[in-house]
Amino acid sequence: MKIFGLGLVIAVLLILLTAGCTTQKILCEPPNSIINNACCVDTNKNNVCDNKEDVSAASEEAPMQSQMQSKPAAPKENSDSKTFANTFASAWKAQDFAKLYTLFSEEYRASLPKEEFVWLSQKKNAALNVEDVRVYRVAGDVIEYDLITDDPRIKNSARGVVIWELDAYRHRPFNYFKSLSVTDVCGENSSCVVEYAKTFKKEDVCDLAGSQRVACRQSFGMKYTYDDERALCNEIPDYFDKAECIQNVSVKYGRPDACWDLSEDPQLFGCLGHVAALSRNPQLCWDYMKNFTFVGDKIKHAYCIRGYVEETNDYTVCKQMKHGGNIIVGAMEEECYKL
Repeated sequence: MKIFGLGLVIAVLLILLTAGCTTQKILCEPPNSIINNACCVDTNKNNVCDNKEDVSAASEEAPMQSQMQSKPAAPKENSDSKTFANTFASAWKAQDFAKLYTLFSEEYRASLPKEEFVWLSQKKNAALNVEDVRVYRVAGDVIEYDLITDDPRIKNSARGVVIWELDAYRHRPFNYFKSLSVTDVCGENSSCVVEYAKTFKKEDVCDLAGSQRVACRQSFGMKYTYDDERALCNEIPDYFDKAECIQNVSVKYGRPDACWDLSEDPQLFGCLGHVAALSRNPQLCWDYMKNFTFVGDKIKHAYCIRGYVEETNDYTVCKQMKHGGNIIVGAMEEECYKL
């Protein structure tokens, strides 16, 4: 009986073992195929599941994409920065501002036309008497330059940042060039402002021309009467520019009445003297004063005589200053001969 029970157990185990080793049939319906005991799509019929090919291709492309993303935009070796710095300094020293313009960033060049950059740079360089430009230091993307002028006591320097742009190094605008404008370069030089306005056909710039504002406007074809010009002169905010403008208009039209728009004696009576000079009659200096009840005012009369001499260069008239012991008038007479 025990033997029968043991035999039954062994028989059951053999049946289970045989069932486990039997290959199970995989059910796979089109368009899928059975490949390596798996049901999958094999579009190109290469006996490789398409999903396996996608994973493989992705793994091959990943390193390439990573390599492309990590590639630097441009080399930043210090030696290349130095080469650029020397090129920039050489062009500046040679006053080749057309070439210098190309060495600035695209953004800066878009803000200032080449012709204006060259004109303004030439004027500024001449005003500072820059004779030499040297590279002082290159520290990464920062370059410092020393500007050598005709006066060794004057020390000027400039510092700018370089960037990699359009396959080359370029300077961002820095202090010396960033401020380039007609006001920066010409300052209070009215003739410089007028020249700029005419050169680049910018009539609105004439308003910056101080005493030459009217003449500048007229160069663009504007027509003004005496009253128009007188009014324009009186709109000039700077008193001394206004005084010079009034004097120019008074001499142009030979009319002294505009001189009285001035509030300070040196300019007012000097203006009258310039108008008197048109008639070559210094006696008019006394006549103008009589008409406005300034008879006997020796200092005012002396200002008028000085204006007369400035206009005519006739120094013999200086002696008509009647100082009569007045120290101020005496000093003005001495200066009159030196005008």
